[in-house]
Amino acid sequence: MPSRLTLTVADRVHIVEPQWNPLVEEQACGRALRIGQTRSATIFKYVTKRTVEEVSLTLTPSEKKHFETH
Repeated sequence: MPSRLTLTVADRVHIVEPQWNPLVEEQACGRALRIGQTRSATIFKYVTKRTVEEVSLTLTPSEKKHFETH
């Protein structure tokens, strides 16, 4: 389970465990870009070749919609 925290001075986000639900990653990146952040942030995403994580990067926008909550 990903950890949850709010950062106002972070300038780097490292995603080392890609998620099938793209909204989880968006939320993690958004936490480093919250109000109060004065720096630009760089996001690094690590993906191992020939894994399910690599497949998750190929999801189309319509496939990603299945993960959205209403």
